[in-house]
Formats: sequence, structure tokens, C-alpha cells
Amino acid sequence: MLHIGTLFAVMVYFWKDILEILHGIRATLGEKGKEQQGTRLLLWIIVATVPTGLIGLLLKDWFESFFSQPKLVGGMLLITGFFLWLTRWTKKEGRKIMKMGWLDSVLIGISQGMAIIPGISRSGATISTGLFCGNRPILRIRPRPFCTVFLSPLHSSHFRSNRFRV
Repeated sequence: MLHIGTLFAVMVYFWKDILEILHGIRATLGEKGKEQQGTRLLLWIIVATVPTGLIGLLLKDWFESFFSQPKLVGGMLLITGFFLWLTRWTKKEGRKIMKMGWLDSVLIGISQGMAIIPGISRSGATISTGLFCGNRPILRIRPRPFCTVFLSPLHSSHFRSNRFRV
């Protein structure tokens, strides 16, 4: 139930971005050759979801074994803090979404997948990876980060895969 609530909250908060993605798709399909920012964002969300989903499916049991190891969780919190601290030395002005490449999206998806490890912050991992790839401090259509909009398909897939678990 937690994930359906999170999905609902993300959809309510990002409704304008979701509409912009839908308008971008419509405009791209209607005007051949003219790509919209919303369409590009959707493409990067799809590309980033693939490695995250594969990591979750293939390594789920291994990652779940980490929950019973408090020292490991503490170590992962330190690693999260270290990577967030390292972002201080990234470029302050970076690329916009229209300049973001597929490799950036794949790396962000991998970092999101690795955040299944307890103690690794999902948003911290995705934002840090985006910064290390040379993207803007916040990739945005409006003032909403790519990594948070990216949560929508992940939460909906997690809800579907766990809906019959007790």
C-alpha cells in the first residue's frame, strides 16, 4: 500500500510535468522531426527504467539479505554521504534535458537500481549520478527533478509485483 500512496503523491505533485510529457508526445507525433522536451524526458525515463528493473529483478534476493546486516547499512549511509559530498566539485552549470544522452540515463538508472541496497538514498544516488555525468544540478522541465519523475514507473511496477504478497 505504501508504494501506491507514493505513486499517487508523485502523480499529484508532478501532474503538470506528466501533462507536458503527453503534450510533447502529441506534438512530436503531429510535427514530424520536431522533438519536444517532454518527449525527450519520457525517452530518458524509459531508458533509465530498464537497468533499474533488471537490477531489481536479478539481484532482489541478494539485496534483501543486506537488511539483516546493520553494519552494512551504516556503511552504505556513509557511502551515500560521501557521494553527496563529492558533488560539491561538479560543474554548476550543466546540460539541459535536451542535451542529456542515453548513457547519462542508463547510468542514472543503474544508480537507482543500486539504491535498493539499504542505506543508499535513491534520490541522492540519482541526483549525484546526474551531476557526475555533467547534467544540470536539477534536470527539469519545470522545477521538478528528473529523478523524482522517474520514480513513477518504478513505484507502479513495484506495486504490481508485490500486490499479492502478505
